Amino acid sequence: MIKATIPTNSSTTFLTLQNRFDQLQWYIAVTGGILQFLMITWMFICVLAYGIKTGKWSKEISSKKYNSGIVYTTALLCMLISYTRIIPEQLVFNMGYGHRDHMACQVATTLSVLGYSSSLATVYLFLWLKQRALYLHPSIKNLFKERWIHYLSWLSITFVLTAGTVSVSIFVSGDNYSSSGSGCHSKPSSYDIRWTYFVMLAIVFSGQGLICFLFVYPIRKMPLHEQSCSLQRVKSLFARSAIVTVACVTSYILANVTSTVIIPVGSTVHIEFLVYDCNLMFNLLSVLLSFERWKTILASPFKPAQTLKRSWSSTRLGQSASARSSSLSSRKRMMSVASRNFEEHLYNETSILNET
Repeated sequence: MIKATIPTNSSTTFLTLQNRFDQLQWYIAVTGGILQFLMITWMFICVLAYGIKTGKWSKEISSKKYNSGIVYTTALLCMLISYTRIIPEQLVFNMGYGHRDHMACQVATTLSVLGYSSSLATVYLFLWLKQRALYLHPSIKNLFKERWIHYLSWLSITFVLTAGTVSVSIFVSGDNYSSSGSGCHSKPSSYDIRWTYFVMLAIVFSGQGLICFLFVYPIRKMPLHEQSCSLQRVKSLFARSAIVTVACVTSYILANVTSTVIIPVGSTVHIEFLVYDCNLMFNLLSVLLSFERWKTILASPFKPAQTLKRSWSSTRLGQSASARSSSLSSRKRMMSVASRNFEEHLYNETSILNET
């Protein structure tokens, strides 16, 4: 460590400058950022490779139909936009060591916060689009004709995006970060605006809760005696999406509680930003896990296109057939094949389940 003399109007202040390479928190934050960069890059490559090899963008992508093309494209954007968080964040971790870097800290942290917010907004946009796409499946399409479902759906994403944008705008408009001897840190005065921040968070949580409800509602409305494989699969997709959404919301709450309650006021941003990074990484992994064929997506760069295109009929339908073949008569097996062909027709016709 070294001591620097900083003149002020009335006295002389001694600022202890710490070498970043002597900071454990610097190593933790930078290593975590590098690992996150590598993981996001790999997921981006896998999602892109799977989309190209299976022809996700060979058909018309319609935001009005909310088909699998727009859902899958949004999943890819989730990975891509996250770079706007992790790249400026590395600048934050490596500047602010001294009294002259105040503006650099403020600009870099602002860019990083904006990138983080944009990434999370894209994740919830993906979940919302997936929810609306699943509601268009023929077996439950009648539910979406209810006006309150339609209004509730739009209200959920409006709450999340609007309240999120307002809270971030309030936060970044202030002078919240400054340099120090151990790097960029949050100013104690930045905590004065937290009452408005918590109000906006409450609205965001309300929107997240509505998205969760819209995933759970069709599961409870589906008849228990219904034996249709197509309906059971749709029900499974709703359940998977509901679990993923609950996990994202829980992670979001834990990250905010940790950063605002547990981390001391005025600490350097290394650990605070790392907590938010863990939340972002968890959300991106949840986007990937929301697909039934997430394992296939992760292996897609190593598989030829023809293998991936045939995998639906050779795995999903094939496993279903083998599981029931021992208990079906010859006539029932023929009916089962016809049923599965019909399900696959619905799968491609509606462009809803094709995302998995």
